This record gives sequence, structure tokens and C-alpha cells, in this order.
Amino acid sequence: VQIRYDVFVSYRHDGADRTFARELVSALEAEGYRVAIDERDFPANASFLQEMERAIRESRFTVAVMSPRYLESGNTEEEALISKVLDMGDRRRRLIPLVIEPVSMPAWLYGIVGIDWTKRDPLVDPFDKLKATLGAPRNDDARS
Repeated sequence: VQIRYDVFVSYRHDGADRTFARELVSALEAEGYRVAIDERDFPANASFLQEMERAIRESRFTVAVMSPRYLESGNTEEEALISKVLDMGDRRRRLIPLVIEPVSMPAWLYGIVGIDWTKRDPLVDPFDKLKATLGAPRNDDARS
């Protein structure tokens, strides 16, 4: 599978979550990362599940924007599960939960530290921590 993106952003299509996801995509792209997000990068006539799996397979990492709403959504749970399945296949930790509101993590996320965006005075800025986890953006000629 060809890696096309540094990161795929998985989120609930709800007010605060969508706003956070869009701002995160803009911030990452400003830093040179190639980002996949469904509302822009999935063709309108494609199967959502197939596109989701494609985006996850073609991304170095999947960032899950975690809120209580995320866990109520069917699609985002499937995204996380697909990502988890890929984790087992290639033995790399490719799922990064970003906690934007207090939420009790489901069992399939236990053992993944994630990044807490809710702390008032974090020791390390969460965006810097995310960039450190992602590593440098892929630098290739396929940039569009």
C-alpha cells in the first residue's frame, strides 16, 4: 500500500468536534503535513467505509478526535477499529487519540496514552506533542 498521507483525521461530524478537526487540519497542513479528512478527501459517490479504510491504510497515522460525541457515532468507532486492526497487522502504533473533552475511554483504547487537549497548563503543548509523535512530514514529490 502506498502511503499518501502523514495523518488521517477521524472525528464526529458535530459542531465542536468538526471545528476542532478543521482547525487541526489547517494547523498541520501549515506545518507541511499531508492530511486526509473525509469531507474534503472522500469522493461523493464512494463507499464511506471503503474510503475510510483506504485513508487509514494510506496514512502513517490516524488521529481520533475524542469526545463523548465521538463514541456515540457508529462511523468513528469503525474508523478506530479499522485503525486498531491495522495496528496488529504491522505492529506499529498508528492510532493517536486526541482528547478534546473529558471522556471515558472504551476498552479498545486502553493502553494507548494519547494526547490530552483539555489540560489547563500542560507541561508540553499538545500540538507540539502531536508533531513529535508524527515525526517530520513526509517529503516527496507527490505533494499536490
